[in-house]
Amino acid sequence: MITRRALLVTAAASAVAALTACVPNAGRGTQAASSSSSGISSTTTLGSAPKPTFVAPLVPQAPRTVLEGLDSPWQIAFLPRDDASGQRSALLTSRDTGVVFRVDVPNAQGGTAQKSEVARVPEVYHGGEGGLLGIALSPDYSESNQVYVYRTVSGGNQVLSTRDFRRFEMVIEGIPRSRIHNGGRMVFGPDGALYVGTGDAGRREVAQELEKLGGKILRHDPSSGKTTVFSHGHRNVQGLAFTSSGELWATELGPDKDDELQRIYQGGNYGWPLTTGYGTSEVSEGRSRPAHHVWESTADASPSGLAISGQTAYVAALRGQRLWVVSLPKGLSHDADTPIPAGPLPQLDPPEFKGSRLRDVAVTPDGKSLWILTDEGPASRLLVAALA
Repeated sequence: MITRRALLVTAAASAVAALTACVPNAGRGTQAASSSSSGISSTTTLGSAPKPTFVAPLVPQAPRTVLEGLDSPWQIAFLPRDDASGQRSALLTSRDTGVVFRVDVPNAQGGTAQKSEVARVPEVYHGGEGGLLGIALSPDYSESNQVYVYRTVSGGNQVLSTRDFRRFEMVIEGIPRSRIHNGGRMVFGPDGALYVGTGDAGRREVAQELEKLGGKILRHDPSSGKTTVFSHGHRNVQGLAFTSSGELWATELGPDKDDELQRIYQGGNYGWPLTTGYGTSEVSEGRSRPAHHVWESTADASPSGLAISGQTAYVAALRGQRLWVVSLPKGLSHDADTPIPAGPLPQLDPPEFKGSRLRDVAVTPDGKSLWILTDEGPASRLLVAALA
């Protein structure tokens, strides 16, 4: 475990050395699903593309706790600008209470952060991993006030939209529900579409059934109202984030091994329940796509939220109780089957985390800091870490 900045820098240097070494398994000729512009899958041979490069990861400074007493916070959605008083503001969902909170954190250290209740989303059913989960602001939020939320109800999981938190419109319904594997993370892509991660709800076979919404990453186009399956073969997607160049990445919980960080391609089949981790399996599209980085022990990760700054991914770990810092490959082509070396990856595990499960992580819109949510029930906290 790394608790000091100096050790983090040392770990980062070690990681860079590992990342610049020969990438394992390159050129092994594995096949996977690729997609044309029409979304029709075809079979391509992986491993023939040039090797991507890795850059030194951007390791955050030690975090500070800015707010305590948050009840089961689940996802952060930053408001589009700082207000006149010099604060960074965001909306947070509370899984167990069904409440959306606004949090205001002074940009300058030493100020007092504040939280206020915005609304209670109706008919939220909390049980196990279900409740009020994801939240995402429309790209035109400044003009439309459009907010999307992901909720569990008695009959399943749903995505709703609202402009005032009094009237809600159904966006997606029919996502399966269980005490486990409810998915729930949401993010808007550079194409203006909403991407939604779902879980298999403990019924693993649905991940391979394209007519069902469980075990998928869904793409919803707000302009047309159409929702499509973007990728499938997922167990329980917990983190979604885009790079500045438009690459979609996801974190996913493994069963008793093989937690995953994956580059997501349209039409991709990611293998669950046929295989996990770096493995691939025969599927209707040819072969499933392997993960790019795998934590073999779920005690090290059990990943939840995901944030990306530049070519650095930040992975909030639940069971692992730390923040993993992963350098993403640059120049990764659709046809490149390139694992991220397991190396000694930098990890943030300072005393400020207090051995807490980490639920979400987000990069502020100005790119200067990370917000990190712990998962400690009614005693959950918000921490802020500067990005040097």
